[in-house]
Amino acid sequence: MDRPKFSRFATALLGSVLQSMKRFLLLWFVGASLLGLGLGSFNIPSLYRLMRRGIETTGTITDFEPNNHRTVHYSIDVNGKSYSGSQQGGAEGEETSVSSISTRRAVFYLPDDPNVSCIGNPAPMLKNEIIPIVLAMLFIPTFFLLSARTRYPAFRRWLRADT
Repeated sequence: MDRPKFSRFATALLGSVLQSMKRFLLLWFVGASLLGLGLGSFNIPSLYRLMRRGIETTGTITDFEPNNHRTVHYSIDVNGKSYSGSQQGGAEGEETSVSSISTRRAVFYLPDDPNVSCIGNPAPMLKNEIIPIVLAMLFIPTFFLLSARTRYPAFRRWLRADT
């Protein structure tokens, strides 16, 4: 006779947990999506286009700022016109220093817009952009939702609501 009461209790508890989990996961998904779209809109589109359609040429390093996030300034010539660009983090794959000024390095640019360019292969740069964004998408919404659940009783009640 006690078994049906326990069964109803377990079913109700499981339903409440599933409802709470659905709401939590929905909020997590929305937060992760917004974070991914926001952070991913900075460098990922241009690096992806450079990786897919970029043309490799040789550019000249014109300046190096070691105290400004290791920013490298470079110039390239495309169809007789000179274009310049800058990139933080130095030149990909090689040690960059003040003595690197006037050296020639591989630069990828878009044929339809040579102003979009990067020094070095864009594939590893794209990977280095994607990894931290994915980690931020996983952990930041989780942290905020768990802390809101712990800190605000109204949010906790809303998560548990059966409607």
